[in-house]
Amino acid sequence: MHEVVDLAAAPSRAVLAVVGLVLLLAGRRVVWLAVGALGFVAGYQAMERWGAGLPPAIGFVVAVAVGVVGIVLAVLVQRVAVALAGFFLGVALGTLLLPMLGPSLGPWSGLVIAGAGLLMAVVALALFSLALVVLTAGAGAVLLTQAIAPPEPWSLPLVVVLWVVGVLVQRRHPD
Repeated sequence: MHEVVDLAAAPSRAVLAVVGLVLLLAGRRVVWLAVGALGFVAGYQAMERWGAGLPPAIGFVVAVAVGVVGIVLAVLVQRVAVALAGFFLGVALGTLLLPMLGPSLGPWSGLVIAGAGLLMAVVALALFSLALVVLTAGAGAVLLTQAIAPPEPWSLPLVVVLWVVGVLVQRRHPD
């Protein structure tokens, strides 16, 4: 599994686990946290992929900036935030699934990941009310799986199971 941050450090895993659990079970109520967390993950992954020659601190700063922009948008413009969260989730999932597609797609991998992001953004807007639940549960599932860091091939099945559980829990307890 592609790790977003150095998960060898217990505090990093604990933070990912706590944020992931909150998003998984109560994400609709804290959608701004989901957008910020997914923005951070997507920003960091983008910097790892395309900014490999830059110092790690720059990647972290870019990731934080993308997360903060997502939080501001989530508070001010909810529909844009849902589309943005969908895009970020698509990028995170695309990055997770890309290695499973077989040989490297070379220069096309970025386009495939961006396409996954755009697809999830469109889905999020089409299903706005359900999207809050699905996106936040998906974000929680991805972050919690990264915190757990199961051996391959268990990361994808764990994401799917956690995602379904998160959607069911959030749908069972409406606002």
